[in-house]
Amino acid sequence: MIDDDLYVRKATGLDFISHHPQFCSIDGNACAERRDNPTWDETGGRILAYLLAHEIHVLNKHLKPEASKRNQLLDTAFSGLHTALSEADFGGALHVPASCDKVVTGALALYGMDQLRSTLELLTLLKSADGLNKALVTIVRRHFGVPDWVAPF
Repeated sequence: MIDDDLYVRKATGLDFISHHPQFCSIDGNACAERRDNPTWDETGGRILAYLLAHEIHVLNKHLKPEASKRNQLLDTAFSGLHTALSEADFGGALHVPASCDKVVTGALALYGMDQLRSTLELLTLLKSADGLNKALVTIVRRHFGVPDWVAPF
């Protein structure tokens, strides 16, 4: 849950946390975030989707892997993102990498705005999960400028 504009340019760290299990200062008992209690990787996945789709680089200093080392925060977020998007019922006609990249970028924009149903519907255009997997890796590599990055799956 992000309550208001979040100014992160001068952020010195980033982490994904769970909502307090009993209290919400914004919506009280009606809080869907508190009720649904998304996991850290789900929250990270949604944030990563938004950053990737909108080419926002201000948080790269916290997420970008260094040389051949893993970035645990990126791995957590990527795992949550991959898990959510892999629920799509693939079987469409698209399999050419450039086309898959465009569909996945659109899906990332939708997912980053909490539109899971529309995200999964868009991904049905892809022939298989392989198109999703390759496109996600390509998009992450391009965004962070790490051509050798390997997904944690």
